[in-house]
Parts: sequence; structure tokens; C-alpha cells
Amino acid sequence: MGCGSSQEGANCRFNLITTFQGHSDGINCMALSDNGFILVTAGDDKTGKVWDARYGKGFRRMGELVGHTGYISCILIVGEYILTGSSDKTVRKWDVENNFQSIIVCKGHISLIHRMICTGDFIFTSSFDHTSRCFDFDTGECLRVFKGHKRATYPLVFIPTLDEDDEANEDNEEQSIDTSIGMLVTGSADGTARTWNCDTGRTIKIFKGHKGPITCMATDDSRTLLATGSVDTTVNIWKISSAALLKTCNGHTNTVVCLQLSGHLLYTGSSDGTVREWLYKFGECSAVMKGHTHTVSSVRVETLSEEDAAGHINTKRTVFTGCGDTLVRAYDPDTGRLLRSFSGHEKGITAIKVHRGMLYSASYDGTVKLWHAFQVPIEEPNNNGGTQQIRRSPDEGGRNSQRKKD
Repeated sequence: MGCGSSQEGANCRFNLITTFQGHSDGINCMALSDNGFILVTAGDDKTGKVWDARYGKGFRRMGELVGHTGYISCILIVGEYILTGSSDKTVRKWDVENNFQSIIVCKGHISLIHRMICTGDFIFTSSFDHTSRCFDFDTGECLRVFKGHKRATYPLVFIPTLDEDDEANEDNEEQSIDTSIGMLVTGSADGTARTWNCDTGRTIKIFKGHKGPITCMATDDSRTLLATGSVDTTVNIWKISSAALLKTCNGHTNTVVCLQLSGHLLYTGSSDGTVREWLYKFGECSAVMKGHTHTVSSVRVETLSEEDAAGHINTKRTVFTGCGDTLVRAYDPDTGRLLRSFSGHEKGITAIKVHRGMLYSASYDGTVKLWHAFQVPIEEPNNNGGTQQIRRSPDEGGRNSQRKKD
């Protein structure tokens, strides 16, 4: 691990902390535990790698997930277990505390698994076989098959059962249907999204309006609105309870690949090489972040709290992007200005995560790189003749900017 080129050597001084190496082929997905201690990566070499990601602990490899016969497309960390979905049509459950053994294999799909989410009790999957499935987390038994889409199913969202007093339930036309488990939302290559009753496996509503496959989607904090991105270059905003189309966000000139909702704002990444910020309830674009020379594959919005010279805490949003041009970038969404680029990968970026000031980037080059996301700790002399750790932003030329501790 570490820096292996002169370009990386320059970055190491400012941003790059280390490089996780071990895969023999491209990385498709990665997951980070909530506490940031465990990092899991998986990809085209049909294996998963488990890393100790604790800062100062050497970033050693803890174990390997071996058993899939096809490439791994999605991965989750759920408590003391790891879940992987694969092109071999199965989901595997791995026991972290039992030497990363595969303890359950979920079967039933007849084509590759595309996406996966877990609610704790249930595992939901989407597949190129046009269906989604619900598996029991403890036993791996297939409990439900959601049939109705005419082409492959892609993104998934789970909406827990709402309280009776919730405003969203008051005008829900389907509130008479018992959804004690919750509601599943699926997006498909057939251009539609569907909500499903998880108890019966039946369709509740169909969201029609896109002219191309749905590639990504998310709900707002209240889980009353759904945002869907599509190959047709648009993002649609829907009312979940009625499947009514409320707004269409127009502006991208190629496929919308990824999106994230953050409060009243929506961020979208596209194959047109831009990221856009939207006031999504109005369908208005409020900022465009340019500079990418390939598809934007990942977008993450993070908030940094800084203390100024007067002791005031200022909150600043930063948009991080992963791109097929091998770079990770950080933008100021208020101005659209590029703050810095993180270079060192040799192939396109497939996933990024930000946790407690650390940025993780996974790539088709088979590595994950760990960076200082915002500011770099530097050891400088203190008034007592020793050293103290301060934090400086690499693009600010040493201007003091103390980051509020997590």
C-alpha cells in the first residue's frame, strides 16, 4: 500500500493517505461500516476484500470473501455481516466474526443481480431478470417475488410503514392495504418506477413519464417525494402516494447516472460530464459543476463546519464527484467552482464515500485510495517547544482554517 508514482507522491504530501491494493481486476462497489472501522471492496475478480480502515492502524487487510462464481456488483455491511450480490445470480451473507465465512446463499434470480438493499430483517434485490425479490435475512429464504416490469430492474428504495398520524398517510389512496412490512420502490429499464406492497408482492402504483430507462432514484427526508433519474436526460419528481408527476428537471444533455437528495436540494451526475444542483420542488437548476471529461459515476454532498477567527461556526457544503476520467473532484456548490482534484487512480472511479473528513475512492484500476477530504493535518511547533496538529486546506496555501471536531 502507499504511493507508487511521482504524481501520487505529490498528492501524498497534501491529500493522499494510503492506497488499498489487493484486487486482481476492477472494483465495482465498496461499503464502509458506520463507525468507519471496516471497509469492504468487491469487483470483477469475483472476490471481496475486507480491510481494517481505522486511521493509524496500518490499514491492513483483514480477510477475503471467496465463493461467488461471477463478478460482484453490489455490497453492504449490516451489523456483523456482509452481503454481496453477484452476476452469478446469488446473494451471499458473510459472517465477519467467523473468519468471513459464507453462511447463507440466497437463490432464485435467473439473471445477474444489479442492486441490493437491506432493512435488517429483509434483503431486497433487483435483477436483469425483470424482477425484484425479498429474502429473509436470517435464513436466505425467498419470501416475495415482485413481477410486473417488462425489462431489467435497477435502483431500489425501501419505505418503512408510516405512522397513522403521518401526513403522508392521510391522502394515501392505498392506505387500506396492509403494508406492515413496508413499501418497496423499484426503477426499471422499461422507463417506469413501481411501488410494491411487501406483504403481498403486488404493485401499488406505476410511475409513468420517462422516455428511457430509470438509472437512479431517491426519496426526500419525509419519504413523500420520489426523484428518478433516467437515460432520457431528465429527473422527475413524483408524489409517492399517488404516482403523480410534480416536476421535471431539464438541463442535462446525456444520461443521468447518479443523484443525491440533501434537504431541499437535489444533486445529479451525468454522462454529459456535469453535476447539477436543483431546487427540485420547483424543477430549477441552481448551479452547474463542470470540468469532468467523462461520465460522472458518483456524487456525494458533505457538510463541513469551520470556526473563523472570531469563533463563529460556519457551515459549508462540498460536493464530491467520481468520474470515468480517473479523477475525484471537490466543488463549492454555491458558486460551482472546482476546489481541488484528487488524482492518482489509473482508471475510472466507480464509487466514493466520505466519512469523518476522510474520502474513499474506488476504481476500475483495482484499488481504493484514502484521502484527506477537506483539510490536511500538519505537525507544526507549538509554544511549548513541542508540536501541535493543525488542519490546512491544500488549495488555500496555508491559510488557517480550523475544522470543528466530529
